[in-house]
Amino acid sequence: MLQSEMFQLFPKCEQLQIAMFFITIQGNFPSILKNKPNLKTIYQAYSYFLLIYFIIFNITVYIKFVLLLNEAPIDFTELFLNLTMNFYFTVTIWKTLIFKRSVFQQMIDDIILWEKTILASNDHTLKGIYNYYVRQTKIGSRIYILFVIVGGMLFNFHPLGFESIIINNNNSTSLKRPLPLSSWFPWDEQKYYSLSYTFHILDVTMASLFMASTETLSYAITIYLLGQIVIFNSILSNFQLYCWKIQDQLKVDYENAIFLTLRECVKKHNEIIKQIKIFNREMKNAILYDFLQSSMGLAAGVLNLIYFDVTPFKLMFFGTFICGAFVRILVSYWYANEIIVQSSNMLTSLWNSTWYDEPEKTKKIKYLMMLVCSRPLYIDIGPFTNMSLQTLIRIVKATYSYMTLIYKSKN
Repeated sequence: MLQSEMFQLFPKCEQLQIAMFFITIQGNFPSILKNKPNLKTIYQAYSYFLLIYFIIFNITVYIKFVLLLNEAPIDFTELFLNLTMNFYFTVTIWKTLIFKRSVFQQMIDDIILWEKTILASNDHTLKGIYNYYVRQTKIGSRIYILFVIVGGMLFNFHPLGFESIIINNNNSTSLKRPLPLSSWFPWDEQKYYSLSYTFHILDVTMASLFMASTETLSYAITIYLLGQIVIFNSILSNFQLYCWKIQDQLKVDYENAIFLTLRECVKKHNEIIKQIKIFNREMKNAILYDFLQSSMGLAAGVLNLIYFDVTPFKLMFFGTFICGAFVRILVSYWYANEIIVQSSNMLTSLWNSTWYDEPEKTKKIKYLMMLVCSRPLYIDIGPFTNMSLQTLIRIVKATYSYMTLIYKSKN
């Protein structure tokens, strides 16, 4: 009975399966309790408690950054660690706030409804395309989550592999023991080291949850949009076949079947454009910040390996972080680039759909569709550019530039 009720609360959706698990724990999926107002109120309070805690923690990271800059001499190991953290945590909080908006909650509901519709159909071609991109979503999400879990464990235990620092204060010396993270405490972190360490373990867990939920949901939506475009291309390429299906199902003449099929294609195309516009409108500024900080975060991670004595543990710790950070952006930019490629194929699919044999009325509509489809669809990076493999290469180049600049300035 209890198990059945849980399944009713948690909708079945393969595309969002991994993302729903994390956003539910994070408290970012209130629609599962829309018919239970009392539980929904408690759930939303829990959600805001986690978010406020994470925001306060991120503020302490920035406070620590300012304090580190004012130290003499500057502890560059902790400074670079702090830099790698505050950039990623800030963009994670930003994305979390965006995904809380009703427009994304509606998009999640639309994805769930679309999956039910497509899997209930008898079209094995479209189901095959949809299931292929579901698998792509799961693969990308699982790889990233693996890095988050391993990275979180290494953050928790990396103080065991780092040496304590001896600090000379006039005639006295003190020992500064490393902590999992770099954040400010309203107490002496060395005096109450166990308490500080415990809070950092909690902070690492919280950060891992938020990063996993935002990125897996972002992957799921991006790859869903890509799958929609590929499905639409398949329909256009086999336009005549779908006309025959409409003719058989609705018992209309072939000319009306062509018009009805084309009308549904126009609706689907407009729906895809609308969804991408909504995603761009809500996410483009956060993606811009992510684009700018990704190179700095990667550079800070690599500089930790360049500047300081590298032990096997440090190599594993920073190597895992660098690989995880790169995988995070690689998955995002790879599938965003595929959206450009596949949306560019819409025009070819239309051209190959025997439009020249169709009635004049549908020819004119297809001409208009060709004009619209001649402009590829993009995931925007602010008002300046779009996500593609070319912009991913720019991030790598900027990472090298930051590393060179900091390396030369320090030497």
